[in-house]
Amino acid sequence: MTEVLVLADTHWDFGFVLKAFEARPEVRILVHLGDHCADAVRLAAFRNLTLHNVRGNGDGDCEHGCPLEDAFVVEGHRLLLVHGHRFGVKSGLQTLTDYALERDPPVDAVLFGHTHRPYRRLVAKRGRPPLLVLNPGSARRSLLSDADEPSAVLLRISPGVGAEGIEEEWLAPSLLASGSPPVV
Repeated sequence: MTEVLVLADTHWDFGFVLKAFEARPEVRILVHLGDHCADAVRLAAFRNLTLHNVRGNGDGDCEHGCPLEDAFVVEGHRLLLVHGHRFGVKSGLQTLTDYALERDPPVDAVLFGHTHRPYRRLVAKRGRPPLLVLNPGSARRSLLSDADEPSAVLLRISPGVGAEGIEEEWLAPSLLASGSPPVV
């Protein structure tokens, strides 16, 4: 089993992220889904982590060479990483979902950010195991509402087919001890 911490939209705010690392020191792989990808470079170097990240609409021409999308394999599962802005995820997820379903080689999960809202859904894949569509929410404390707390997802990935073998533990300040998922 491999544990992967998935973050998005840190926007230079490391308070919650450092608490998540303290609570889950076993993490060795960091996924950052953009806005601000330079944060991920710093965090990965600080914690000596393997990093997979993409840039978002707030990253411009990233000085670290972060791509707009990436895919990698963990325990036999192919994960697709995007920020989401190029797929209009604030207006709906159909474009992103269709894009992920059409990938060759197939992906088992598409991870995105941009909306600052946690999201999880399994989508039927035409003749294949379900696709996991997941947004960890924003790792930054909301400037607009105290009700919106930062969040991230710890993925525990074991060999399996499709989304089977990918377990999620939702992390937020109020959930770090319990691991209960937020309302999505």
